[in-house]
Amino acid sequence: MDHLDAEGSVIRSGRLLADAVLKHVSIDRVVVVSFSGLKGAASSYFNVFLRRIQEVCGLAVFDSVIQLEFGTSIQKQIFDRSWNAMQDGLRNSPLD
Repeated sequence: MDHLDAEGSVIRSGRLLADAVLKHVSIDRVVVVSFSGLKGAASSYFNVFLRRIQEVCGLAVFDSVIQLEFGTSIQKQIFDRSWNAMQDGLRNSPLD
């Protein structure tokens, strides 16, 4: 709830959250991201959040230093869809 765009943009809100998380990511520190209280989280919000994290440090950081807490099972389902789409996209993207 601390990282929402004041004008209500889902895209900017996802990026604000990702940038806040990235500021705190380090080898020896776990960053807890809580979605409790967030109403109406759309897949585009999670897509932007995941894409920004992936661009900067890769998604493996979710296995090591980023811990997610969901307020509802619906949030988790929407996140999982975005996560799976991101994983599929990375697997299917051509190598440079």
